[in-house]
Amino acid sequence: MSNNAGRAGRHLLLRGYIVLVGSLLAVALLLDLGLQWLTPEDEITRELATAVFNNTELSLRQLDDDQRIARLRDLSVDYGFDVSLVPFDDVAGVGDIGVQEMHDDDERSWFMRAAPQFDGYLRIGPFERERSVLADWVSPLFYLAVMVVIGVWAWPLVRDLNLISDSAQAFAADYRKPIKTAGRTTALTGLATNLDEMSARIHSLIENQKELTSALSHEMRTPLARIRFALAVVEDKLDGETSRQINNDVTEIDRLIATLLDYARLDHPGTELQWQMTPVTAWLDETVQKARDLGPVVSIDNQIGDSEIRIDPQLMGLAVSNLLVNAARYADRHVNIGVRRDNSHLLFTIDDDGPGIPEDQRTAVFEAFTRLDNSRNKQTGGYGLGLAIARRIAQLHGGEITASASPQGGARLTITIPATA
Repeated sequence: MSNNAGRAGRHLLLRGYIVLVGSLLAVALLLDLGLQWLTPEDEITRELATAVFNNTELSLRQLDDDQRIARLRDLSVDYGFDVSLVPFDDVAGVGDIGVQEMHDDDERSWFMRAAPQFDGYLRIGPFERERSVLADWVSPLFYLAVMVVIGVWAWPLVRDLNLISDSAQAFAADYRKPIKTAGRTTALTGLATNLDEMSARIHSLIENQKELTSALSHEMRTPLARIRFALAVVEDKLDGETSRQINNDVTEIDRLIATLLDYARLDHPGTELQWQMTPVTAWLDETVQKARDLGPVVSIDNQIGDSEIRIDPQLMGLAVSNLLVNAARYADRHVNIGVRRDNSHLLFTIDDDGPGIPEDQRTAVFEAFTRLDNSRNKQTGGYGLGLAIARRIAQLHGGEITASASPQGGARLTITIPATA
């Protein structure tokens, strides 16, 4: 696959290079031919100038200075243009030259040739250079043509890139719809085909993973129910500690299954929130009441009073409960939940007085199945899904969740959502 992609990329580059360079050369050639057609030949050619110089030298060869001046005036009348002799010292930077055409600031032509026998240059002219008005447009037309050629060449690339980019963003937002762009592209069909195939594979992998998770979660509850039934039957034959441990293990597995199902459901792009205007005080009391038996003292710092906020109370309650459970695992004696309004956002903060979260792990801790090293024991427990679920709920509310240091010395976890979410 990679070799084919590499060859396709090289072919695309080579094809684009040939088309672009060939088009620019064709434009330059056409404009050069047009310039030659629009700019006629000068009234006097270099060959004719040479003949005039030769004839003038013959006419002046046997004359003294005064006679030469008179003769030059006569020749000017005869030729219909000025014929003069310019001393070497009056012309700087020319040197011993043959016939050379020169132009003045008025776009007129002069021809000069060195005449050492007369200590100067013979000069004839000036000659008006006829130039078509259209010739002045040749240079702008060239640059305009270059821009048109580049635009025609680049437009399919830009269009295809925009199409692929928009489709990739749509697929990132909803993996249930694999992108299909190959049939709508022209210049980047190879790239579009590869992306289409990749999105189809990703879609299939995610769907299979979610189906497997859901199926396993549901199927595991059947043998768990049998274990509970069997345990109830033989409970009188077991000692109390063994029975309690088996019950705890079964309950923990059942809780893990429920957590996995919650995570799979929330990670589905079709998840919709049940928005409600919720009184903060009653909702906070109910949410915290469920966490009263966690161990540490849980206090509430409600800075917005009994006002109503627009949230999904069930899901946001789940997110806050997960943060409270997480804080209680590490807190020494105290956990605090705070609610406040910051401009156009609502902030839910959970503080504890435990060891805190190392700064280099404050982002990774919200990934699924990620736990800090000091939590990987039976005392703290956890599945590494609670904070991932809280982050997903915050995202569904249009917000985010962050970790930082708490004023109490431990960790602070903050859910920030728009106040008008």
